[in-house]
Amino acid sequence: MTRTTWAIVLLTALVGLSSFALMARWVYEHRVGTFKESVIIIPKGASFQNVVDLLSHHNALAYPFFFYVSEGLLEHHRFYPSGEFLIPAGLTYQELSVFLRRAKPLQHPIRVVEGNTVAAVLQHLNDHPVLTGHIDSMPAEGTLFAETYYVSRGENRQQMLNRMQAMMTKQLSALWDKRNPDVPMKTPEEALILASIVEKESGGKDDQTYVASVFLNRLKAGMPLQADPTIIYALSGGSGRLSRPLNRQDWTLQSPYNTYIQTGLPPSPIAIPSVEALRAVLNPITTPYYYFVADGKGGHIFSTSLSDHNRHVRAFYRTKKESSAP
Repeated sequence: MTRTTWAIVLLTALVGLSSFALMARWVYEHRVGTFKESVIIIPKGASFQNVVDLLSHHNALAYPFFFYVSEGLLEHHRFYPSGEFLIPAGLTYQELSVFLRRAKPLQHPIRVVEGNTVAAVLQHLNDHPVLTGHIDSMPAEGTLFAETYYVSRGENRQQMLNRMQAMMTKQLSALWDKRNPDVPMKTPEEALILASIVEKESGGKDDQTYVASVFLNRLKAGMPLQADPTIIYALSGGSGRLSRPLNRQDWTLQSPYNTYIQTGLPPSPIAIPSVEALRAVLNPITTPYYYFVADGKGGHIFSTSLSDHNRHVRAFYRTKKESSAP
């Protein structure tokens, strides 16, 4: 082959490579690569080919060859993190490259609901599909903070539980330091116990302050709290749920959780209290009330005397009977 022929071949090859490079660059910068929003999980140690295959498998990458060549030449793939990611739709190859290098793992909400027991939270954590590992230690009742937590796929269940406990310890300590000095509770743990009863007895956050004032007035007067949820906690074995209404025999239950026959606080919380319930018992309002009964609308009617309370109770049951009549 003559020198002229070699020159033509070389020139043709250079023109071809240049054209391909220009086309690849244009595709990389302008061509939409992600046609649909997709969730992908990049395992630790995944190769660049694994990532491209994942994107293609989830229909999140059109024409993967151009992306593979471009990213391979630029070596951006060395900076891809592992984890679970939500790939937006409508990204160019260049935008996808930037996203994969800077992406934060997808966050999943885990809600700890005030009024639930620790057992219910543990069941929720054990059932949650994105968490891993086993729960090795059972936390004490009421010691988890009610909040919405966000976790990445693969986070450890025990570490998640420790995080919830640490948050309660922090919040309770801060509220305890700012408490009204006249409250009858001697320790933060006692405040947690009373707040859990307020949480279960109140129909909503609006009347928690009044419910708390009733129990605080009773504690100061040496009266039993007479809180049904404490008996339910004992009868249900700590689940806090009973499939039937309480009856007169239940109120004679021999248990330290029976606040009808025991004065003072029960030995532990009966549920996870909200931060509002904690505030209600640590910085209470002053009221003359010692009694309350449900009003049938989600709230309560409060009384200063037993005679007024009994009158309100009769009115409540009369209304309930009338509303249930055919």
